[in-house]
Amino acid sequence: MKPEAELMRFVVTFQDGGVAEGSPLGSLDTGWNNLPDKPIEKLAYTNPYGDQIVLQGYREYNHMVECVQHIGGRPHVTDVYLMGAGRSGGGDTVVVYKLTAFQKSAEDPFQARDVSVRVCPRGQEYLGSETWGWRRGIHPD
Repeated sequence: MKPEAELMRFVVTFQDGGVAEGSPLGSLDTGWNNLPDKPIEKLAYTNPYGDQIVLQGYREYNHMVECVQHIGGRPHVTDVYLMGAGRSGGGDTVVVYKLTAFQKSAEDPFQARDVSVRVCPRGQEYLGSETWGWRRGIHPD
């Protein structure tokens, strides 16, 4: 596991004040699917420099990783996605943060550590398709 991957992980703060920390990015199993079933107040993600992206005030949250595996090699994470759906006044939209962990190829326009943000309709959040693994949050309404 690369040293920077050990630092990259999510931290969830629940409505009741509890906190859950994900596994390091390099482990492939981030721990998102093992979170307790209770409302999320905030989803934060720390990059190798100690900076955080924080999502707060959404009705639902999601976190997923995209991996590649070269023939004969081990799988590794290339992209991390943080998503928030149903923000007050935002209708049925999803805000998607994509953090590029490792560049997939020389032709890939996204370099390692790039962050992109987009807003899309619910059900089109990943390559135009719906994702699963959503966790309930606290809607600000």
